[in-house]
Amino acid sequence: MNIYIIHLLIFLVACVLTLFLTPRVMNLAKSIGALDYPAERSIHSKAVPRLGGVAIMGAFGVSIVAYIVYKLSIGDLDITTYWQQNRALAGILLGSFTIFLVGVIDDIYDVKPVFKFSGQLAAALITVSFGVRVDFLGSPLSDQVINIPYWLGTFLAIFWIVGLTNTINFIDGLDGLASGVAGISSVALYIIAIQTGRLDIALALVAMLGALLGFLRYNFNPAKIFMGDSGSMLLGFFLGAITIQSAAKSAATIALLVPIVIMGIPIFDAAYAIWRRFVNRRPITRADKEHIHHVLL
Repeated sequence: MNIYIIHLLIFLVACVLTLFLTPRVMNLAKSIGALDYPAERSIHSKAVPRLGGVAIMGAFGVSIVAYIVYKLSIGDLDITTYWQQNRALAGILLGSFTIFLVGVIDDIYDVKPVFKFSGQLAAALITVSFGVRVDFLGSPLSDQVINIPYWLGTFLAIFWIVGLTNTINFIDGLDGLASGVAGISSVALYIIAIQTGRLDIALALVAMLGALLGFLRYNFNPAKIFMGDSGSMLLGFFLGAITIQSAAKSAATIALLVPIVIMGIPIFDAAYAIWRRFVNRRPITRADKEHIHHVLL
């Protein structure tokens, strides 16, 4: 079957599954009290269910599994060989699931920031241990590359993944903003993955894109459900790891520029928020209403 038809089917499966799962996750969140209540920095006037990331992760995961089951059923895949050949993708999926679990715990129990940050580091370390790291620095304008030491490449990968995880988490303050930005990034990265022959990465991206599109149906203003940390940290982590791996096998370092260009303002906003709180001697993890998307309202 044509690869584009397969990707279209995966996209549709993920989208339909999210449309099916989200209302049920909403009911679950209400029943266990996983709600986001209005506060000083909120734009909503009533309690809104969190845990939207559960629907996103569920649809994303099932669509990936459905693809693998299909390939196995037609005898076109050896599961052991597949994961050996796509070891980095396995690391990305495992790390993404880990950060998702951390987000779910936070959405339900509202844990301390140190727990979330520790979870982010642990998830990043898992992914990096599967070979997802920065091996060289290059320019999109030339073929010249600079090889960098293993320890530095590992540090840069962890820094990038954790940084992007928190950037998406920071911008998740307006209905549809985080999911929309992540969706646009996924489209751009999918095009790069196809052009560079990274079909494993393209598969994961199209599955995530379908899940996001289905979720947006319920996340547009006025949002019926928020993705919560289970969703925002999942998206940031996933995109951070994917961009590193997309650029790892070629001089297509432009893959790293995709989230910077698309999320230039959010990345600046996140960096400025950290600096602002540091200068004012406030806890870096304490939320405020001085983000750009709050100021523009």
